Amino acid sequence: MNDSLSLKHSDEIKDELVARLGDGEEIEPSDFKVLCWSRIWDLPDWDSARMIEYFCRVYYQGETGADDSGVLVASHTIYRASREHSFLHNLDEISCVDADTGFVMDRIFGYGEEGQDDDLYEEDSFFSPNPYLLEDFEVVKEFRGKGLGYVCLHIGLQAAGVERCPLFIYPASASEKKEQTEYSDWKFLKKFYLGMDRGMKLIEEYNVIYTLSYNERSSVVLNREER
Repeated sequence: MNDSLSLKHSDEIKDELVARLGDGEEIEPSDFKVLCWSRIWDLPDWDSARMIEYFCRVYYQGETGADDSGVLVASHTIYRASREHSFLHNLDEISCVDADTGFVMDRIFGYGEEGQDDDLYEEDSFFSPNPYLLEDFEVVKEFRGKGLGYVCLHIGLQAAGVERCPLFIYPASASEKKEQTEYSDWKFLKKFYLGMDRGMKLIEEYNVIYTLSYNERSSVVLNREER
């Protein structure tokens, strides 16, 4: 990755974060900086692109961080898929797991001649903008279980423009790709993603979690305050 797309690692800033976490302090979104860059598939037009791939990195800067330094805390890989194409066909180019999620998305959005007769079809999806797929989200190992997951997840999704758009997640993909641990198994991820926003839905048959409007009316913040 080009150095211009990352911040310089600072042991001083890392020590500050570790100390604050050890003291039980709440880390605010303003203490982080998100770098997010994208790649457009096929077309040079953001509105009509078949797919846009986003890469986000969340850095803690806190009180001592300069503009060009920090400590990496989390990273995201996110896709925005065009409604003008079958989600299954688009996402099949990423992986077979993502193709399965695309199949569910096609059913929810009513893709095809008989799509609106599907049991999974949601009428409200007719008015929804292009949906996003959270393909991967990972907190750096040493910062897992410290209460940073939700805040880092949210500000990364914000940076990619996901707010008030449909968002789909297949949490089991993390378990399939990585070593099974307390923080990467399906049971933990299921609970984590269902708790990220109000109104998150689970389709048990396909292990897909989704919402048709992420952070609608600041629902993520309100949800966090209620927890």
